[in-house]
Parts: sequence; structure tokens; C-alpha cells
Amino acid sequence: MIHLFQEGGYLKLGLNLSKTPGGFVAIWAWYDFATRTSFRARFRLRLHQAPRILWSVERHNISDNYYAAR
Repeated sequence: MIHLFQEGGYLKLGLNLSKTPGGFVAIWAWYDFATRTSFRARFRLRLHQAPRILWSVERHNISDNYYAAR
């Protein structure tokens, strides 16, 4: 699914798009039930001031993070 969201809002599973001042952000969010891992790939195109392309990938194991906090 493709979702439009406000910057700083909650992400939904699938492709999340947001228009920012001077560019846009595309985030692919996914959850793997078998390994209990959340995945987020973020692509940001910034065209104001110093134009750049920013790319980041994050993976989090939900159960490991939960038990590590206890």
C-alpha cells in the first residue's frame, strides 16, 4: 500500500510518502513475523540549500529490544 503521512507521524506497513520543504521523503516499512524483525528503508531527496540524496536502512528485532530493556 502507498500512504501519505506528515513528517514525524506514525508509519504504516508499505510505502510511506511525505512532502517536505524543499524535497520529499519515501520510507518503505515492513515487519517480518517469522523473525520478529522490523525493517525501514528511508530515501530523502533534499533540494534546498545544499542538494543531497540521503539513504538509510534500519532493522530492529522487536523481542530482543523488549527483553534488553527489562
